Formats: sequence, structure tokens, C-alpha cells
Amino acid sequence: DFSKAMDASAYMNREILIDNITPQIADTIDRYIRFWNDIDEEKEVLMQNREPIKILINSLGGSLAAAFTIMDSIRLSKTPVYTINIGTAYKEAFYIYLTGHKRYTYPRASFLLEKDLKQFVDESQSNNYISFCEKQNNELKDVILDKTKITEAEFNKHKNSWWLDADEAYKLKVC
Repeated sequence: DFSKAMDASAYMNREILIDNITPQIADTIDRYIRFWNDIDEEKEVLMQNREPIKILINSLGGSLAAAFTIMDSIRLSKTPVYTINIGTAYKEAFYIYLTGHKRYTYPRASFLLEKDLKQFVDESQSNNYISFCEKQNNELKDVILDKTKITEAEFNKHKNSWWLDADEAYKLKVC
């Protein structure tokens, strides 16, 4: 069937598509990234000669915990990981996108920087939970300030959500 052939082709070409960000997707992506790193290590491929892993993103977001797993997998990968926004990189997907060793975007793609991401909806959580969320949000802010030309003043100027088209993202060195 065509779908299975496309999946096999993408796997052989080191391509992964992210749509909904779930723990299951994060586990799969982590396994693939580690697998391709192991293959490159086993074959003793020099870093500069490694074929990049390409993560194609068209996602409205999903689980923050799963996004952190994917981000850590990308960061830890010795084999380069390129992220490509093929449509939408919203909320958690935006942060995954920023973690790519190189980042590309389609001309009409869009981005949504959501500043206050939480893993759970229940606001009546303990102070520990609130502190935990603040720490994670600060880590995400650091990713933005480190990987883009967005200044802290620009970041703070936007209340909670910041929509960007591909041209705006390019000017801010998001892509």
C-alpha cells in the first residue's frame, strides 16, 4: 500500500513527521534519533559526513512533557537534526522546531510562540506544581533567547501568544 511505502521511504531518508505531540510520538522519535546515531557510530561516520535527520513539523502542539523528550533527543544527537516547518509549528512544536541544529521553513508556514505552557489544566495544584511550571517556562524562554534574535524586551512585550509568519520568523532568526 502507498502509505506503507511512503513510511518506509521516509524512514530510509531519515525523515520524521511530527503532527500531534504525544508521549508515544516522543518515544518513537527518540528511538529513531538514537538508532540513526548508533548506525553512524557503528559505521564510524565522521560528524561532518553524517546524513542529517530531518524532522518535518506540521503541528498544533500537544504534550509539553513529550516536547521536552524530543528536544532533549535533538540536543543529545551527535548526528545533525534539521527541523523543517512544513505548515505549522505551534506551541510545543515551536520549541521543538527551535531545538533543531539547522532550521528551515516553507514560505507560507506559520509559528505560534505560546509563553505559558502547562502540562495539566488543573490550576488548583500545589505550590510545587506552580514552581515546576515556572521553571519549565523559564527553560523555554531561554531556548528562545538563545536560538533566535528575539530580545528579552521583545519577548516580554507579548502577553502570552505571539504569531509569526515565515517572513517575520526569518527576520527574527527563528528560521
